[in-house]
Amino acid sequence: NGTIVQTDIEYATLRLDGAVYSSKFSKLESDLSVVLLMDTSGTMSVGRAYTDFRTLRDSLTRSIENAPETAKVALIPFADRAPTTVEFTSDRERISKALKTLQPQSGKQACLNDALYEAIAKLSNAPGRRAVIAITASADGCATRSTQAVVDFANENRVDLYALGVEGYTSTRQELDAITVPTGGFSEARGVSE
Repeated sequence: NGTIVQTDIEYATLRLDGAVYSSKFSKLESDLSVVLLMDTSGTMSVGRAYTDFRTLRDSLTRSIENAPETAKVALIPFADRAPTTVEFTSDRERISKALKTLQPQSGKQACLNDALYEAIAKLSNAPGRRAVIAITASADGCATRSTQAVVDFANENRVDLYALGVEGYTSTRQELDAITVPTGGFSEARGVSE
């Protein structure tokens, strides 16, 4: 019924339409491979947006310190391109230092779908559970890859997509849900102060 079972289970029986299936259960894989995708497009480069960008960047830097020790994290800032800034590492200090150096790129559009595709490709051979966490104020402004192409690629590679949309800019919760929900992930739209 969608409830998470919190007790240890070794064996269980599943009944579907009168047929009975027995199963063996085990704990989830403990390894986690994550790509952090950070919007550095022109959307975040002027006035209040630049202040919001710095707030987001600083909050993410503080949050990374609480990531599980078994997690390997890569960092990809994106605008019109999505170059990897930090390859997969469990070194939280290295990720934090790289985050602190990120700056928005004035005049550059946000190619969100291309960046998501790049992040999924990076995760295609990564160990354990795989996820992309996109922090964006921008909707996709390039239209070179469709939302469906991104979702299909994520599902083919068993990558969950998650997104945090910054309210008051061009990204919308509906657009982010269209990308994240079909992969088993979810999105949130929040103000910078949240």
